[in-house]
Amino acid sequence: MSASRLQIAGSSREARANRRRRFVLASASLGLCVPLVAGCATGFGAPTREAVANLQAASVDVGQNLKIRDLIVALPDGQSASKGGVAYIEFTATNLSDQPDKLNTATATVDMPASGAPASAAPVSVDVSSQQLPVGSTDIPGKTAVAPGTARVVVALDPLEVPLLAGQYVLVTLTFANSGAAQAVATPVQGADTVGSSFLPSAAPSLPSSEEPAPATSAPDSPPASAPASDSAASEPPSSAPASSPAA
Repeated sequence: MSASRLQIAGSSREARANRRRRFVLASASLGLCVPLVAGCATGFGAPTREAVANLQAASVDVGQNLKIRDLIVALPDGQSASKGGVAYIEFTATNLSDQPDKLNTATATVDMPASGAPASAAPVSVDVSSQQLPVGSTDIPGKTAVAPGTARVVVALDPLEVPLLAGQYVLVTLTFANSGAAQAVATPVQGADTVGSSFLPSAAPSLPSSEEPAPATSAPDSPPASAPASDSAASEPPSSAPASSPAA
């Protein structure tokens, strides 16, 4: 075999080897890229995870017949609510029983670092609000012959004891008259732009009558003075004995 043929054959083998090396490197790069992309999309600080948290809602079944869907904590103004503000627990209830039901209580807690405790200390559970006020009815009708009973239920957390941010989670506990309770359901906090104005109450609810201060009591009116004598009686002269007739 001539030298030129040997050179051509060697070049061909080197080209095939280079192609194989490029293929192996490309495959390895692709295999490494997939988990890296997945990690970027699902990491705790990733924007994608926060966006999903803003759009998702919690769901839970209570007993055999009550289904809670679209459970969220809604912020009425922007993406945050400060301490002393208001937020709303909202959900849709579907009742598969022919017996009506009713939301008795709704509470929310959030895990926070203990005050003054080291960073390694376990968080403590803190109430999100000091009182919960129903906005509208909390009754859930029973099913009919053609459809289950449904209701949209809203409860105000007012006032807030801790600030809330869109994208975080709080633990919501719902207690119903007939179906029992759903305990510590991880519920996303959604900002006003995500929820939409049509799903927010137009104004914060007023305090129930039992919470309103009682009006100040006034001293009882003094008894009326005794009525004066009537004018007729006052104008009449006192009666006098008749004058004696002159002596004859």
